[in-house]
Amino acid sequence: MSYNLRDVALLLLDRLEAFLGGEAGALEELKEGLAAAGAGPELVHAALAWLRAGATGEPEEMVPAETPADPRRRVLSREERRVLPPEAFGFLLRLASDGRLEAAQLESILARLGEHEFPVELEDVQELAWRVATGGEGGETESESDLGASEDTVH
Repeated sequence: MSYNLRDVALLLLDRLEAFLGGEAGALEELKEGLAAAGAGPELVHAALAWLRAGATGEPEEMVPAETPADPRRRVLSREERRVLPPEAFGFLLRLASDGRLEAAQLESILARLGEHEFPVELEDVQELAWRVATGGEGGETESESDLGASEDTVH
């Protein structure tokens, strides 16, 4: 049986709560449960970081941007939320869940959008996603006006 991040976090909480409740063997059961689930140190540390982020009220840290494994679980950072409207992020997540946008491509798009001072429009995100997904981006860096953040855009 293979555990995901949430499963490991719940196991950690359950066994720690049992230990604090007086179950002497709870920590040993935790160790055995993690080993049986195939949860290595990286997954345990990720689960602890996830729990810590939730406890400290930092939801943007709950799914690290540097983890492109499953783009459907991606959470925007504070800076990304500033420039990317929810419908545009939803569009990108739909492309990723349909398999039309890879995790690295999503991160590339979000990195480019995060560099801008002004919110971008859905149509601009769609155009950039199309260029990235089809390889038609030509390697050049887009300017703010390419992404709908020109000086004459009203915000």
